[in-house]
Amino acid sequence: MKKTITLMFLMTILCLNIFSQKSKEKNKNTASKGVKQTETKEVVFSIYPNPANYEFKINAEISLDSYIEIYNILGKLITKITPSSVSNSSFLIDCSNWERGYYFCRLVTKNKVEKTEKIIIT
Repeated sequence: MKKTITLMFLMTILCLNIFSQKSKEKNKNTASKGVKQTETKEVVFSIYPNPANYEFKINAEISLDSYIEIYNILGKLITKITPSSVSNSSFLIDCSNWERGYYFCRLVTKNKVEKTEKIIIT
């Protein structure tokens, strides 16, 4: 059991590092091409409760060209949430039939990953 938890923890750290590295590389490539860097506002994207048992809530400021993807630790897309209107800012996710483990929720706007958050399903 301890080996499984340790392995899952290490895989989570690896996935977060990969997401972070891709974001840094993208920003580096943009800067090297002479594109003017502009200050961006903080993206509103939160998940609670975390860890979750049966359901969790995602709060996000999103537009009609945004969506939320949820992946398991192996990178398999579990669900994709698209807003029906701009006023949608809160989504209740039923995870009662999901396997226990780590999942990643990504907010994507205009085909660009804005933010990634980890959720633990117990």
